[in-house]
Amino acid sequence: LVYGCDLFGPDDSIKIVIEEDLNGLNVKANGHFEFMLKRNNKRICIVEAKKDDILQGMAQNLVGMEVASDLDELDTVYGIVTNYLEWMFLKSQNDKVEKHLDSLTFDEFEVATVESLKRIAGKIYALLSED
Repeated sequence: LVYGCDLFGPDDSIKIVIEEDLNGLNVKANGHFEFMLKRNNKRICIVEAKKDDILQGMAQNLVGMEVASDLDELDTVYGIVTNYLEWMFLKSQNDKVEKHLDSLTFDEFEVATVESLKRIAGKIYALLSED
């Protein structure tokens, strides 16, 4: 996450918020994220998939993304659900949700490859860069 944010210049204001809790106003729900990335009017809500349950993490994230959209009056909110190995990227717009799954690859020492880490960081950078 830090690497993806560091790809922006020092003049770019990107905040990494840890353990973000949101309470909806019009959406009668709450959201909890392990991390939230904020850049201008962009929000990337990040949830850790507990017990490697990506689908449960995705449900938690989508509800929280709706709360973030409600509170900040955003038409588009991004989300990431991860168990470190798998990375589900979400984009929620008014009436549709897009998702893309990616995974880290590992070398013979069971260390994530630089190429796969760059790919994930690049996707985070792209989400923060989208208009």
